[in-house]
Amino acid sequence: MLRDDDRVTARFSASCGDMGFTPPPVPVRVRLVTYPRGGTLYAQVPPETTPGILADWLAPTAPLGVEYGANHVQRFHYAPLPPSWEHLFSGLAVEMLWLTPSGDAHVCVTGPRNMLQDFASRVKRTNGQLEVRHIGPAHSRASLLTGSQEAALRAAVASGYYRIPRPLNLHDLARQFGVTAASLSERLRRAEGRVLTRYVEGALTIGDQAPYVAPPPWPSTEPEWASEEAH
Repeated sequence: MLRDDDRVTARFSASCGDMGFTPPPVPVRVRLVTYPRGGTLYAQVPPETTPGILADWLAPTAPLGVEYGANHVQRFHYAPLPPSWEHLFSGLAVEMLWLTPSGDAHVCVTGPRNMLQDFASRVKRTNGQLEVRHIGPAHSRASLLTGSQEAALRAAVASGYYRIPRPLNLHDLARQFGVTAASLSERLRRAEGRVLTRYVEGALTIGDQAPYVAPPPWPSTEPEWASEEAH
């Protein structure tokens, strides 16, 4: 039996509006990486998509900036997150959102069981509809980082701290966390040390453990679970 604090993964079908988005101009696959004072939205679009179309779609959410990556992935940075997203997805990791121009949305989220229940309640309070596709234990993986170390590393990667050139420095990142640069530097060094040690020793599978792995090329069909029977 699952306890309230057990981490579970759930997949739902809903509408774009219920997930805090307007219907996109093209099908889009989204992942949302959050940190204490903001977050980064990764959006992947079909190869033939006109450049800039997503920026126009997300303009009302007031992103700080947009970057273009491999496999038609675009990164939108926020500080803070739009209030509707912050409220709706509080306490959850948004692993994937599949949004369609027709207004359909399929979402996969991971988090404590009680947080998933709160998420469903928040949707229902706004007269939204959620169709449960799957609920089960989250993928178990060996504990490598503490919660604060993982949060710091995720935020650093999402913010571009490890890119060359860096769009922000350690002090900028620390302000997003509300901590001193020295404190954040120590967290990152400890996290980097553990990750790199495991990598060098050959015990770490980067594909499983990386804070963000760029999606594969655009899929030709909707998620398989979008058409599954609820169970």
